[in-house]
Amino acid sequence: MSTQPTTAPDATAAPQDAPDLTAYMGIYQLHDGSQIMIGIAPTSDQIAYYDRTTGRISALFPTQADQFSCGPALFVPEPVEAQFTFVRDDQHEISALIRQRGELPAEHARKIKLNHEEVRFHNGDVTLAGTLIRPTTAGPYPAIVMIHGSGPQGRPNMRPVADFLAQLGIAVLIYDKRGVGASTGDWTHSAFADLVEDALAGLRLLRARPDIRAEQIGLWGRSQGGWLGPLAASRSDDVAFVISVVGPAVSVFQQDLDRVEYQLRADGFAQADIAAALAYVDLVIKVVRSGEGWPQLKARADESRSASWASYVSQPETEEELHWWRANDYNPMPVLQSLTCPILALFGERDTLVPVATNKALMERALSRNPDHMIAVMPSANHSSLVADTGGTKEIPQLKHFVPEYFTIMADWLCEHISL
Repeated sequence: MSTQPTTAPDATAAPQDAPDLTAYMGIYQLHDGSQIMIGIAPTSDQIAYYDRTTGRISALFPTQADQFSCGPALFVPEPVEAQFTFVRDDQHEISALIRQRGELPAEHARKIKLNHEEVRFHNGDVTLAGTLIRPTTAGPYPAIVMIHGSGPQGRPNMRPVADFLAQLGIAVLIYDKRGVGASTGDWTHSAFADLVEDALAGLRLLRARPDIRAEQIGLWGRSQGGWLGPLAASRSDDVAFVISVVGPAVSVFQQDLDRVEYQLRADGFAQADIAAALAYVDLVIKVVRSGEGWPQLKARADESRSASWASYVSQPETEEELHWWRANDYNPMPVLQSLTCPILALFGERDTLVPVATNKALMERALSRNPDHMIAVMPSANHSSLVADTGGTKEIPQLKHFVPEYFTIMADWLCEHISL
């Protein structure tokens, strides 16, 4: 069990002295019309390239100013497979890239222009810092507010999806989670209700703008955001649609039990280790719900630190660390059952954090009364929408491709539900 409900090993915040990588992010179009997307690599704070034609993905490792290389797999830097040189214009802004793959001719790709506007909005005494990404075509535009997964996520974590959606003709609001980047507040002590209100504050910001179609603003949430998007829609009639990407249909506690079991199995742990880890997580849940038994839990946590499965669960140091769980003992089924706006729910076939086996059927049951819903399973996809063999954590550095259906399904569904 993590320090708060975890639906992904989400990227951590970049160190304060790290170079600004956002300048390189965006969509670059090659002469043949194919595209390379530059964004944050899954489960990390490194940038990566996504080849829309081949599905190839790899983290980019800096070699010198504006130059990067990539290796044969996601987080394997050598042997070098390709080199990327980013080109700056007269205003010193990134305008293109050059990809060099071995002895093949160099490939030039121009950066697709999108409008980026810095915005601020408020939820009570919390100030959220965001960026509104818009197409360069004339508005008004349909819009999407993107909701974070778990962990300290900022605006960079929302790309390249935000750029992809903006390229379609949609305005996209991304923002730093409270307590991350330029946003105030503290996500580590915030309940689901607080995070939902942050997203709805962003929706209200968009509704007040003349360049946004107020009746066509939806919510997109990934992982933990897949809990929050439907919850936000249940609290506002202004939400036009919801996209849930690997969002759970099970409760917060059940998801953590599933996560531990499926990840340990995928990573090759023995059944005895899996049983011991699940017994430990079950003890944490009982202490959280009852409010009693902290001394016993602390002793058990200390004992488990040397266990082979220790890194897959949390060992809380203080009882205060359990407060987040007590504030978010959440079951999404009643909310999903009451949802009336259109919803797209995506799952990964090999997702070990939100496994299809325990979530898809529940989602189908919950949305059965909603006349406009679609549930799709991305083939071979792990929780980060990468083509996986097991879906476990150990294989992630060696993965090589993302699931191209991820972008295609969203684009096709949106074209049917909004006016572009």
